Amino acid sequence: MTSQRRPPTLSSVVWCVPLICLALVTLVFASYYQVRNFGFVNYDDNVLISNNGRINGGLTLENIRWALTAKGSLPEPGAFRFHEDTDYWRPVSLISHMTDVQLFRLKAGWHHLVSVGIHAVSSAALFLTLLSLTGKLWRSALVAALFAIHPLHVESVAWLAERKDVLSGLFFILTLGAYTRYAKSPCAPLPRANYLLVILCDALAMGSKPMVVTLPFVLLLLDWWPLERLGIDSWKQLLLEKIPLIAMAMAVTWLTTQSEVQKLELLSSLPLSWRLGNAAVSYVTYLCQMIWPSDLVAFYPHPGKNLPLWSIMGSLTLLGAMTWAAIWQRSQRYLAVGWLWYLGMLLPVIGILHSGSQGHADRYTYLPLIGIFIMIAWLAADWVGVIKWRRHLMIILMPVWIISLGVMTWRQTIYWSDSRILWNHVLDCTRENPVAENNLADTLMDEGKAKDALPHYVAASQFDPSNPMVKYNIALNLIEMGRCREAIEELRQVIPQVPNYPPAHEALGDALYSLGLFGEASMEYQTALKLTPDPQVISL
Repeated sequence: MTSQRRPPTLSSVVWCVPLICLALVTLVFASYYQVRNFGFVNYDDNVLISNNGRINGGLTLENIRWALTAKGSLPEPGAFRFHEDTDYWRPVSLISHMTDVQLFRLKAGWHHLVSVGIHAVSSAALFLTLLSLTGKLWRSALVAALFAIHPLHVESVAWLAERKDVLSGLFFILTLGAYTRYAKSPCAPLPRANYLLVILCDALAMGSKPMVVTLPFVLLLLDWWPLERLGIDSWKQLLLEKIPLIAMAMAVTWLTTQSEVQKLELLSSLPLSWRLGNAAVSYVTYLCQMIWPSDLVAFYPHPGKNLPLWSIMGSLTLLGAMTWAAIWQRSQRYLAVGWLWYLGMLLPVIGILHSGSQGHADRYTYLPLIGIFIMIAWLAADWVGVIKWRRHLMIILMPVWIISLGVMTWRQTIYWSDSRILWNHVLDCTRENPVAENNLADTLMDEGKAKDALPHYVAASQFDPSNPMVKYNIALNLIEMGRCREAIEELRQVIPQVPNYPPAHEALGDALYSLGLFGEASMEYQTALKLTPDPQVISL
């Protein structure tokens, strides 16, 4: 026997909204507050923030100009790095780091708290935006709560170099809110003002991280549901309306591809079949990690040819079945919108064209999973309906689920407290991981443990023999231990691969000088000086 529920009164909804926003902010800070004691990790934090002359210079006109120009945010000629994820145009993120340094210098704990604060504001903003879009209070709150404390988002929040994620997420959500106001505004001139706000927020989102170039596509999905604008405007009108946003997305895409052309060429050396197979498996992997977030790490090596055919075919079958099921349910449009949101937003980084040597990455799910969370919240509400026992069951299960996720997020955050803990955890959870081996060795070198670091550098070289950074680091390690002849042999292999990299020539000069070969050392030092860029700028 079922009973009819009374709809909530307007006054109860009004009182709930600020309380829910406060609860979301509290959830975020309760889950992440330990980051106040964290430092910088040697995974882009050092290159991007702590050792970056431009960022450390704070907010100056020259530094802001450098951040705003595409050339200023790119690596210097001849630079190479072991893991690449920062060499593209993102001035808003760079300026935010400058602001942190201006306010807090290099006190990393405050930088971390700023990232947590941005994520907390984004969570509350997501709730308010969904509430404005749909008018559904508790469903919107559930989506925002899952976004706020899911362990898959720890990498985006607790890793300072990923400030671009939380910043782009905030402006992405603000864009959705501004677009909602624009779409619901009945008359001019208010719609024009709201549309200008949409363009501004979209520009700030793309200037934080290029991944949000799919934002016009998400707005089209919202036009279908829940805005239901197709009854008023045609698809052609809705597409024309988004031409400025599409133009901005194309411009940012061009800037990104220009800055990452070498890495894209490197990735394209992998057979297309490997990349497509990894993309299909990654889509399903993210869903599995969303349901059961265990063994989350900072770096997952690309599987290459090691993916079994059954996993690729199984993933393609599951993706096809879920796509068909979501689109077939015409009466539940939120299923298609949520699913296409997830598929579409992941497309730029799913591994077909994106750069980097990772197979997949937790940070890529920061915004795409909102689509899945929408599907979960609305499906749960439809399942509950007006049946009393289901409603009581949901009242018990949802808080338990959210609290459990919060506990897992707290534990996952601990791994980002310092470099040694971070990379030991990665090595515990993955196999043949050259990035983890190299960065753990770097950590040991910083601690003065050159002998302990060497086996990890050697392991990194075995797993990634074509990467010149491995041999360069081995050479530095050998110099530190006084084994200069062996170091020279390593550097003689490195320099032909990256002839314009000044530190390699400088290291070779150091090794030659230690052996008394002063003439040859002088030539290497002179070469390094000729190749050295602006000493204030550390390559990104």
